[in-house]
Amino acid sequence: MLARSQYFTLTGLSGVALALVAVNGTLAMGNRSRQAEINARQAGVQQTAQLQVLQTEIAKALADLAIKSNDQQVLAMLAKNDITVTVNNPNSAATPAAARTR
Repeated sequence: MLARSQYFTLTGLSGVALALVAVNGTLAMGNRSRQAEINARQAGVQQTAQLQVLQTEIAKALADLAIKSNDQQVLAMLAKNDITVTVNNPNSAATPAAARTR
């Protein structure tokens, strides 16, 4: 049999162990909710990156069409949205393929 002091010591230690299990469970649930929030944010970041590529392609297409058709309204709209459009003039020293001679 256990002595009275051993009984109280073991009972106290089991109570501490039970309290630690409860704290561990509480912390685990808190971690799960935070991890779900982080996953949602990460999905948003990834989606934003994908949409950035699409936005860039749309802006390029709009700029190309505006330059080809000399549409000043579209160019003004792009400039208003901080999209700079520059026209690259072809090199005047280069000759067209049909005019090249050997």
